[in-house]
Amino acid sequence: VACISAEGAATRRRAATRAAGGGDGGGCAARRRAGETMPVYHSAHNEAPGVREACGCAILPLTTTARGPAPPRAPPAGAAGAAGGDDASMDIVDEAIVYFRANVFFKNFEIKGPADRVLVYLTLFTHYCLTRAAPIKTEAEGRRELARVAIAKPSIPGEPGFPLSGMFSEPANGEEAEMLRSYLKQCRETLVSRLVDRIYHDGAPDKFWLAFSKRKFMNKTLNG
Repeated sequence: VACISAEGAATRRRAATRAAGGGDGGGCAARRRAGETMPVYHSAHNEAPGVREACGCAILPLTTTARGPAPPRAPPAGAAGAAGGDDASMDIVDEAIVYFRANVFFKNFEIKGPADRVLVYLTLFTHYCLTRAAPIKTEAEGRRELARVAIAKPSIPGEPGFPLSGMFSEPANGEEAEMLRSYLKQCRETLVSRLVDRIYHDGAPDKFWLAFSKRKFMNKTLNG
């Protein structure tokens, strides 16, 4: 069974260290070929108290300058984005980036709470960013392309092009629809602002990150 619960904080830190650093994630592929069980990483925020929801999706706090409905979240002391890699230092965008190269191998994902829906969406969005960046040869052009991707209007449940309608409920009214759309856009802008520094170094794309554009999480793709 592919869907298993996340490991403890120590395992999360090890995974964060691997994903936050360099390398192509080949260790994950090698362990899979050897028949070892790889963990699916779930969000640590599934049981966060007092969190609003829209369409079954948690409106979680973010450390970001992007505008939207997310409550502000101050970065923990000494942490910078996903570099800290433990439960206390990561917001949902950090989790999506840090766990991407482990979770992308899985064809199934058990939703354990409303934060997991955000994690699944952002995992697909990360893959979409990589597919858009993969054909581009220069950092400057790649950054421009991903900036365009970040500000594009996202589709939501019930609209054509939304690939996760079976995991999300449709909005009950226009207010809920606008809240979810605005939150997803805020998350997208925040994710791109952090992801670009991982996939571009010294003016050139990181071939190991971009290699994951060929993977499909849950056999699904986001198309905008």
